[in-house]
Amino acid sequence: MKEVSLGSLLLLCSISWGASELGSISESVSSRFQVNASDHLIFSSAKNDVDQTAPPTQTLMNEGKLHSEYGYWNGDIHFTNRYEPDPNKRSSPTFNLEKKSLRFESKDWQFILGDSHPQLGRGIALSLFSEPVFGIDNTLEGAVGKYRPENFELSFFGGRVNVLSNPVAINPIDMRMKDRNVLMSGGTVNYKLNSDSQMGAYYLMTLNQRKSDFDLDKRFQTVGFHWSQDNMADSIDLYLESNIMILDKDRKSTRLNSSHLGISY
Repeated sequence: MKEVSLGSLLLLCSISWGASELGSISESVSSRFQVNASDHLIFSSAKNDVDQTAPPTQTLMNEGKLHSEYGYWNGDIHFTNRYEPDPNKRSSPTFNLEKKSLRFESKDWQFILGDSHPQLGRGIALSLFSEPVFGIDNTLEGAVGKYRPENFELSFFGGRVNVLSNPVAINPIDMRMKDRNVLMSGGTVNYKLNSDSQMGAYYLMTLNQRKSDFDLDKRFQTVGFHWSQDNMADSIDLYLESNIMILDKDRKSTRLNSSHLGISY
């Protein structure tokens, strides 16, 4: 049944509060503690363009985000609510905890538990990103670790792809993840050759799992390399990335090669 949105009410609200605003808290603590909150509310009325006599479908969608920081630590919570006043439809859960994360970050180390947006190279092999306008927020729900001393970075990650269960958008894009899990793990090594040049390599393994029977019907393995050189000439930068992906499906292997060459000025 195709639906067309006839109207919407959009409400955006952002609240920021920091401990530094309270004079009773010592300066050493107040400079390290902060809380931010935002809320997004949409009311839509969609009419069935096939059956013009049918009453419009009304939906109230809400999402909230909380972000807090304290010293080397910070955390995020993202939740959604959806209400459709239609007795013939099964209502969605009142509260959906979409994303959550706890992060530790110092000069040389970073650890993330929960949801994050990892990317390999310029995103040819992997790029998990957020686009609120289309109801997209693809994250890795798991763990990420990075060690990054001067001119060097070593990282690892593992978990499952987590998409929004109730996106708050007028026309959200269906990510088609309701019947399967996508599990992945990998790592990267990057080295800064000089102030204008760096190179790196990465490995990624992805498993596709059916939720119905927990079988693994696909496995992807990707190995890639990238190199960049800034200021090769007057205002010209060069970037090169190439990878090899091996797909295992039904005991058969297929190798796919991809590469990217970018020049900017």
